[in-house]
Amino acid sequence: MLTPHSSWTLQPFTSWAGAHTTAITSTWGPQAWTLGSTGASSVLVFFVLFKLSPYLSNASTRTYSCLGPRDKIDWDSRVSSTLHAFAISALAAYLIVWSDTFSDKSSISEPWKDPPLKRHTQVSSAALGLSVGYFMLDIALIIRHFPWMGGPEMLIHHIAAFMSVALASFTGQAHLYTLLLLSTELTTPFVNARWVFDQMGWRSARIYTVNGVCLFASWLSARIVLFLWFFNHMWEHRSDIAELRTGVMVLILTVPPLLFVLNVFWFGKIVRGLIKLLTGQLAKNEDLSPRIINFTNAAGRNHFKPVSAQSKQA
Repeated sequence: MLTPHSSWTLQPFTSWAGAHTTAITSTWGPQAWTLGSTGASSVLVFFVLFKLSPYLSNASTRTYSCLGPRDKIDWDSRVSSTLHAFAISALAAYLIVWSDTFSDKSSISEPWKDPPLKRHTQVSSAALGLSVGYFMLDIALIIRHFPWMGGPEMLIHHIAAFMSVALASFTGQAHLYTLLLLSTELTTPFVNARWVFDQMGWRSARIYTVNGVCLFASWLSARIVLFLWFFNHMWEHRSDIAELRTGVMVLILTVPPLLFVLNVFWFGKIVRGLIKLLTGQLAKNEDLSPRIINFTNAAGRNHFKPVSAQSKQA
């Protein structure tokens, strides 16, 4: 039986618990729950797709059965990354281009709205949750098969992207910038198609050359020019950035420049590879995509050798 004194001693605890419960409830709002549910669903969907890829690929092309163990894993991961690229690019285009969710014009006509960097919707949170799940699975694959599956550059890229997407979705801030960065995944289908065409022996086919040109154009527009516009937008909205949460602000000021440096590094490789492709100098064992993979046989050894001048004449 509680005495008045014991009742009084419990009051501070109940006040503390109530305050923290309220804080947790406000933190885990609808957007955070959307992140958790869509993130978990995304991991499950991409994992199932990764496991189903061997069966689907064997049924659709004979090339898959001729690949080595490492190349099969890489092939399967590219199926998931291509699907993610199409999905997130479409969602980002809808939210940024076709809807007025993050439009500056709505801030003028409807001044009661939050600044674009503080806006979020259930759709934008779901889109970020989709990418959170994908990056979680791909990071696990890169670590599991490190360093041949992507290397340190790809691991840094994925971890930085994952942290940015997760924090933006959880806090409900900077959804605009996060979706802009995710829209650069538009280049992924061309990177993956180049690798698949190479495995199928289509280097001399016209579609291989066309895809190389599309990869160059998409990378230039989505990962170079778009970033320059992005940095200009950051400068024009620097006062809004200063009002964001500290963690979000730090990621905005550090992650985009890091990704831009990686994009420029990979773009240089793409340009050199395209020049060799168009001039007929691309060797069989060269890979102009960001993810460098050695072509391996069943024993895990490189089985492609540069073609010598004598063999070419023969």
